[in-house]
Amino acid sequence: MALPTFKTEHFKIYHVRGHHPPRRMPIALKGQFESRTTRPRRHYAIQLSHFCNPVSKNGKRVANRKTHLSWYTLAGSREAVRTVVIENQFGREVLVLGEPRLLLAPAIKQGREAPKRVRLPTDVSHFKGYRVLRYRYHKIVSVRLKDQFDRRPVTTRVYPPAYFCVPVEKWVGRRRHPLRNPREHLTIYPIMPRWYREVRGVWDQFKGDHLHNFYARALAVPTLKRQFKARYVEIE
Repeated sequence: MALPTFKTEHFKIYHVRGHHPPRRMPIALKGQFESRTTRPRRHYAIQLSHFCNPVSKNGKRVANRKTHLSWYTLAGSREAVRTVVIENQFGREVLVLGEPRLLLAPAIKQGREAPKRVRLPTDVSHFKGYRVLRYRYHKIVSVRLKDQFDRRPVTTRVYPPAYFCVPVEKWVGRRRHPLRNPREHLTIYPIMPRWYREVRGVWDQFKGDHLHNFYARALAVPTLKRQFKARYVEIE
């Protein structure tokens, strides 16, 4: 089955440092790993640790340069180990997933000043990211990436997947943030590290932060989930 034209962009992911101290923000999340009758799982978004820029891969056009994602470390509800079959531009892979470790939230990147309140993107989901315990079939490849921090494309290797991200509904108190493009997931692959001398304000639903020390670490790739089992399945 051919892949669709994804509405979700590729993202280059940076490890960043912020100015705000870590804080625990209670949230509730519900995605495709929960049944219709299951209540949203309670979590805490703890700290803004990474930031995601939309990126051109191998010269492809970036349709939306405005929508970014903030990466928050996640704690809270424990979940069962699952096995999923995924497919994206790197082919079909089998992943064994562990605990949820991160939340990706829609965000806006601003200038070098402290972040200011702005209207946030509504064209992308929140994503809950699960750690990949085991994988099968991944082949290390090289790609050319160019985002808003690059003057020219940068060639980098893409290593085996580290996280698989499921679109989720998010509640903060009584406020609900719905799913967007519910079939579209993200798989996060480590890339060759590269440091960027950048300082940016970032605004998101948690008010964001003033970030510095942008260190490119990973690539998020739009992905389809072909099937999953709500239990561990051994893979060779």
